[in-house]
Amino acid sequence: MHALPLPQWTYEEYLVYEVSHPARHEYYRGVIYAMSGGTEDHNIISGNIYVSFRTQMRGRSCMAYNSDMQVGFANEEACFYPDVAAVCGEREIQSLKGDRLLNPMVIVEVLSPSTENYDKKAKFETYQLIPSLTDYLLVRQDRVHVIHYWRQEEDWPSTIYRDLTDEIALPAIGCRLSLADIYEGITWESNAQAQP
Repeated sequence: MHALPLPQWTYEEYLVYEVSHPARHEYYRGVIYAMSGGTEDHNIISGNIYVSFRTQMRGRSCMAYNSDMQVGFANEEACFYPDVAAVCGEREIQSLKGDRLLNPMVIVEVLSPSTENYDKKAKFETYQLIPSLTDYLLVRQDRVHVIHYWRQEEDWPSTIYRDLTDEIALPAIGCRLSLADIYEGITWESNAQAQP
C-alpha cells in the first residue's frame, strides 16, 4: 500500500478520482493509498469468511460484502475496503460516485505484512468511530490466529483464537465463525500455524 504523491486530497476529490480509475484506493485523512493485490491465501481466507456469513444470513435481513464494497464515514475522514463487512437490518448506503456502506456491524481484515500495522492501528481507531460497529476481526494468513475485538461501551476488549476448533460468536449479525471454516483450504509448507 503506497500513498499517492499529492499531499492533501478532499473527500470529494478522492471520490472523483476513485470512480475514474480501474484500480482501488483507500482514503485516510486527505491521503489516497493504492491498494495492492492479495495472496492466494488472503483470497481464500476472506472468501471463506464471506461465504460463511452469507450462508448463515440466508432468509434474514442481513448482508455480507466482500472487498469490493467500501466502508465510508459520515465525517468524510476515510473510505476503506475491508476484506469482509456485514450488517443486519436497514443498510445505510451512500451512493455518491459509487456505493459505500456507512453502518457495518462486523468488519474483518485479513492481515498482510505490508498492511498489518495500518489495519491494527489507524484503521481500527477509525473504524471505532462508526456507531454501528460491534465487532472487528483481524485474521492472520500465515498461521491460525484471529484477534476478535468487540465493543463494550467505550472499550474494545479482545480475545485471541489460535485453535481450529475455536468458534467466534458474533451476536450482532446472528452468526458464528469457526476457525476451521476460516482456514479451510489453507496449507502451510511449514508448521507455522502452530506458532504462538
